[in-house]
Order: sequence, then structure tokens, then C-alpha cells
Amino acid sequence: MNVSYRNFKKNLYRQMKKELSISTSSSDFLLAGLQSGEKVLDLGCGTGNLLQKAAAVVGETGECWGVDISGDMLEMAREKLSFLNNIKLKQVDISLGLPYAEQNFDLVCACDLPQEIPSVSFLAEEVYRILKKGGTFRSVIPCLLEENQDSRIFALLSRKYFLYLHTKQELEEIFCHSQFTEKRTLFYLKGADFSNFFTYVWQLESFSNLLQDFEEIGYSLKNVKQGVLLVEAIKERTNFG
Repeated sequence: MNVSYRNFKKNLYRQMKKELSISTSSSDFLLAGLQSGEKVLDLGCGTGNLLQKAAAVVGETGECWGVDISGDMLEMAREKLSFLNNIKLKQVDISLGLPYAEQNFDLVCACDLPQEIPSVSFLAEEVYRILKKGGTFRSVIPCLLEENQDSRIFALLSRKYFLYLHTKQELEEIFCHSQFTEKRTLFYLKGADFSNFFTYVWQLESFSNLLQDFEEIGYSLKNVKQGVLLVEAIKERTNFG
């Protein structure tokens, strides 16, 4: 499965051939509280938009690390960020784990990534492991708004195309039972139905096939409501923190 997963994701981002932007509101949330001299990791960094903003905050004494499964995205990031000395990029299949030592980062970010990973619980465990004491994980996660038949079938069919959608309640449950000592979630409705969120990917053949599969068995995407969950989780602090 892992080889197919990697090939699918690499080909997906190769087809996209464009920068994936992060909204100002998302970047403000993800980087909130980041300070000069700190060490940050961006999971699924794409072309490096968030890293560029983070680099300006941590300064020359800090470090910004970015990982992505797509070599094409990383190539674009390297070209765009070549003038910055405090950014390091690495091609990584996050579904297999994070190649970093324990207690290594002050902040770990993941924007529009957890729905791409087969196990959000495993991702949370790996992030917890590499965070320093008192370190923070923040994530922006597209999710299913309602637990209904259409949403369940859509989520099930999506796995055929390596898209792992969860309901808002499922994601909150995962993080509530994680090892993080301080956790909070914020939620907002992104649009009327899921087609609004994935506007840029419905043009790709694989997701067109997903939509066709869904409609052929009698379901409508209009009934799959979607939103976005913002997660903040903090690793326990030291006795002096």
C-alpha cells in the first residue's frame, strides 16, 4: 500500500503544477506565538509559503524545517526560498513517520495535511514525540460537518483515492485522547458542500473519478457538508515551565 500511496501523492502534486496558497488567517493561526530563535517544522510544506513567513519571525538564530512527499513542490520551494539561510527542506512520506529526534521542535504545523494521511492518530503520536516540552502543534484540517449516510459513503470511497476524511467529532475525539496535555479545537463552515473546498482538485482525473463513483451509486455531493477544524495541542511543560 505504501508504494501506491507514495506514487499517487507524488503524481497528484505533479499534475497540479501550481503553488498551493495558505490564507492569511490560516498562517496567522498556525504561527501564533512563534518567537525569534525557535525551531519550527512545517508538515506538507508545499512550495514554502508558510516557511517563508516563519523564517522572518524566527530570524537568523532560529530554524525552519519543511517536509513534503512531492519533489516537484520542494523544487519550487528551494527556488523561491534560496535567499534564506534558516530554512531546510526534505522529501518525506509522513505516513511512515517523521525522521527527527525526540524533543526537537518548538512548533509543528500542518495545513490541509491530516486528511492526506492514513492515520491521524499516528501523526499525532509522531508530532508529540518530536516536540520539545511545552512545544505546540497546530493544524488546519478539512473535515466532514455531518455524520450522515452520504458523508459516510463519500469518506469510504475517498480512501480509494488516498483521501482520509473524518467528521469534526472524530477528529476532536482523536485529539482529546492524545497525549497532549492542553488541547483546543475551533470550527468553522467553509462552504455549502465539499465541492467548494476542493475546487482546485476536482479538475484532476482521480477526483473526477471519485465524484463519478459517488454519483453512480445514487449519492449527491451537495449532501456532504464540509468545514474546517483548527487544532492546537501543547505538549506538557517542564516543572519549571
